[in-house]
Amino acid sequence: SRVRPFRLQPTLVGTLVLLSIASAVVLPGCSDGRARAAGSVSLDGQPVTKAGPTRAYVTFQPVGGGPTATGSIDESGRFTLSVGSKNSLPPGEYRASVRVCEVTPGQGGYSNTKTVSPESYASTKTSGLVFQLEPGSNDIAIELTTPNR
Repeated sequence: SRVRPFRLQPTLVGTLVLLSIASAVVLPGCSDGRARAAGSVSLDGQPVTKAGPTRAYVTFQPVGGGPTATGSIDESGRFTLSVGSKNSLPPGEYRASVRVCEVTPGQGGYSNTKTVSPESYASTKTSGLVFQLEPGSNDIAIELTTPNR
């Protein structure tokens, strides 16, 4: 009697198992229930970007308590929030603050920082900025206005 070599036959179940393993490798974190947040900031209708001495920082503090998420504006005017080294955070309601500054060289290697955004936006307690982050991707547009303008 002749021995036949063992061959794997493709089956629907086998194909589904392979697809689920492949999607777990290719799409990590897509269904982890956490929120990812990125966006832009404008001041009096003008986009805020990291250009020359201008820098901008965004902070999101969870209303119910927990770790603070932060991000800085890049050259394209975008920020991505992170908590430590993680670019995701728990979904929920957040109070936000934004500080737009001009940083210039100072004496002795120190920098001089001048805030150019209204001071009320620099604190989550006074900014009036509240956002609801949902699981998955969140695109946030933060619009700041100067009083009496």
